Amino acid sequence: MSKIVYILCFLSFSLPVMAGQKIVFLKQNSKPKYFTDKSEQVGLCDEIYFNIKKELSEGVENIHIDEKLYPIKRILSMLKEGRGHVFCGAGRNEKREGMFIYSKLPVYHVSNVVAAKSSEKFIPKTVRDFVSRDIIVGAYHGTTSAKYIKKQKDIRLNDNFTSFNQAFKELNGTNLRYFYYHDLGLNYLVKESGLPLKVLPTKFRTVPQWIIYSKKTPPRVHAAIESAIQRLHDKRIIHKTWKKYLNK
Repeated sequence: MSKIVYILCFLSFSLPVMAGQKIVFLKQNSKPKYFTDKSEQVGLCDEIYFNIKKELSEGVENIHIDEKLYPIKRILSMLKEGRGHVFCGAGRNEKREGMFIYSKLPVYHVSNVVAAKSSEKFIPKTVRDFVSRDIIVGAYHGTTSAKYIKKQKDIRLNDNFTSFNQAFKELNGTNLRYFYYHDLGLNYLVKESGLPLKVLPTKFRTVPQWIIYSKKTPPRVHAAIESAIQRLHDKRIIHKTWKKYLNK
């Protein structure tokens, strides 16, 4: 067999496989960012995925949204290994920037806020207000919100909470006065708790959230998704989606 014939035979087998590669979008076990396909509710990133896929309807085939909800560590592992290609709702740090490709534009923003009893009268304006009044603030262990506030000088922090039910139970009682987390989560979780709690209006910091890609994502697919995100910004579709979940 000549070299040219061999190459043509190779391409005849390899091209359909390449053309048919499944591009996997991953979902996190974090409400209201994502819900399962069996839920009557739709999450923020669920909608973003839907709109991206709609923009890609004539450009990229074989988009597959994995409906299983994974913990974030599993998601990052899957992206690194190429078992997943796209994830919506990632914060940015130096380590992740070395492992993944970030979208050029953020897909939404979250702000750190606090929840308190419905009867709470004092509305802190800065983190220093907690310090000056010697107030203990609760936070969810291991989250970026907890890590951030933990760095604030002289803050009294209880970041031992590993469930929101536990945190809200203490917040509704006498053991805790404020609980610090991001508004996307607290707006939803406080409402779902059914407890006499509220989210206070002060935004202590606001940070963008991004789509990240596995480095094993085909460049053509990556470019097409980036173009789709740009169009969603240009059409203000993505901004309307934010308002549903973040009251912006």
